[in-house]
Amino acid sequence: PQAIAGEIVRLLVSVQERESVGAAGRRYVETYHNWDSAAARLEALYRAAAAPA
Repeated sequence: PQAIAGEIVRLLVSVQERESVGAAGRRYVETYHNWDSAAARLEALYRAAAAPA
C-alpha cells in the first residue's frame, strides 16, 4: 500500500510522467485489445479444440 501511494503521488505531481504512463497504457490496449487480436486468440482456441486428441 505504501509503494502504491507513493506512485500515485508521483503521478499527481508530474504531468510529464502522467502523460507518459497514459500513452503507454493506450498503446498496450490498442495493441492487445482489438478485434484482430481477439480473433487470433479465438481462432487458436478453436484450432486447439478441433485438434485430434
